[in-house]
Amino acid sequence: MKKSIIILVLCLFTCACGANEPSKEILKREKYTNKEQINKEKLLELENDYTIMSLVKMENNQYTEEELNNYFDLMKEHFYVDGIINCPYIEGNNIVDTLILIPKTELINV
Repeated sequence: MKKSIIILVLCLFTCACGANEPSKEILKREKYTNKEQINKEKLLELENDYTIMSLVKMENNQYTEEELNNYFDLMKEHFYVDGIINCPYIEGNNIVDTLILIPKTELINV
C-alpha cells in the first residue's frame, strides 16, 4: 500500500502541476526529471539546495518511521510552493536509484 501511494505521489510531483511559480522554474526542474541523470558528483552539488530522499533506501526499510514522516511532511509543504523533483541516480551507465529532491527553501505562511 505504501509503495502504491509513493508511486502516485511521485507521478504528481514530477509534473509539478500545482506549483505557484513561473514556467521557467518548472522547466528548470524538469531537466533533472527528463534529460539530466544525476551521478555522485551532481548529487553532492544538489545536497546544498535540496533534501534528498532515496526510494531504494525507503524500499529496503533503511529510514526510520520518524525520518519517513519528516520527508513526507516536507513533500507536502513544498509541493504547491516550489515543487518536488523526481530523478534517476546513475552509477556507470546504470540507473541504481530514484531520488526525490525537496527544495531547502524557507516557506512563508501568508
